[in-house]
Amino acid sequence: MRKKILLQLGLIALSIASAAAGAYASSEIKLYIYGKNVQANIKMIDGKGYVAVRDVAQWLGQRLEWDDSNREIHIGNLDASDNGKSLKTPAPIGSKVMFEKNTPFEFYQGDMHIVEVVRGPEAKKLMEEVKEYNKGYSGKNYDEPLEGMELLLAKITVKITTNSDNDEKVSIGFLNFRLVSSLGKNYESLLVISPRPAVDAYLSVGEENTGWVVLQVDVNDKAPIIEYKSYLADPIYMKTN
Repeated sequence: MRKKILLQLGLIALSIASAAAGAYASSEIKLYIYGKNVQANIKMIDGKGYVAVRDVAQWLGQRLEWDDSNREIHIGNLDASDNGKSLKTPAPIGSKVMFEKNTPFEFYQGDMHIVEVVRGPEAKKLMEEVKEYNKGYSGKNYDEPLEGMELLLAKITVKITTNSDNDEKVSIGFLNFRLVSSLGKNYESLLVISPRPAVDAYLSVGEENTGWVVLQVDVNDKAPIIEYKSYLADPIYMKTN
């Protein structure tokens, strides 16, 4: 069961004994939680240590949300449902789904949602535009769908909300997305140049990108699901209609 924690806006004060007063550089102080050294921007003021709410959320492995209208900070998912977390509960178009990667080497969180989906003749028309503006390009513009298949294009917005390494950007690429049939079958991906803008991006915390990803679907499959997954991370699922 997900736990929601409300905190007042500002910094959380940790009572840390110190013989000296005044402010000390955070780089001089190390913080250990249950014996494990964690990254933290600690400031010592008048014998007390202060750490940012964002760091607390990261230690808990939870999402951080700022509710401006109510002047509240939330650590943990605001919605306790399983929206988008399994094939049985894919998120509707326009509904944001949180994703995260939490390994010993990296930790980041973000959210994404489908803005628009086109398929069939309308999708093919968009891909014809790709051919037009890539005239003279020596590579292959796009693979044609297999027999009995048609193109499905999804415009997706992705935003990064947390990253343990603020100097690193999170890579989002079309290969992170695949289409799953309404019966749970994985469709073969297409190696393509997508319409502009593309979903591919390198994002820092607070940045977002909206772009297209190109997939193929059985012409008779009216309710396929888009899966997003990165290496060593749990997938999320989004409806296409």
